[in-house]
Amino acid sequence: MKCLLYITIFLMSGIWFTACRSIPQVPVESRTDSIYIEKLITVVNPADSASIRALFECDENGKVVLRWLDIANTKNVQAQLTIDSLGNVIANMKVPSDTVYVPSKEVYIDREVQVPYPVEKELNRWQKIKIELGGWAFGGMLIGLLIVIWLIYKSKKR
Repeated sequence: MKCLLYITIFLMSGIWFTACRSIPQVPVESRTDSIYIEKLITVVNPADSASIRALFECDENGKVVLRWLDIANTKNVQAQLTIDSLGNVIANMKVPSDTVYVPSKEVYIDREVQVPYPVEKELNRWQKIKIELGGWAFGGMLIGLLIVIWLIYKSKKR
């Protein structure tokens, strides 16, 4: 019976001293995913202006006569000046609405993603087998230890 106990202790110490090293953890880096969304932003051009200067005089018959006319307007204004038969001045201004769409990129930070990157050295086939067999050996060792404890308990009971 003592011989069985010594053999068990010897086998257990041999397994403990020749066990595999721990598996290195896979390092993980975290990065942030950003989403770039291109949108069109509306920009309304400011109002334009026009100026009209004119010189009207009366002739010898008492009628109004246009001596000179100066119309200054910007690129978006259409100015038209007319004089009717009664001498009334009619000014028509047309200012079309002008909206410009400018592309713009907006950044939305979506989430932080953890990306694993590979370890320096992967385990080869033999090392993977040793790790798997080590797990089975540990389970077998626990079962053997329970059997030995049960045998010792049973022998002391007699």
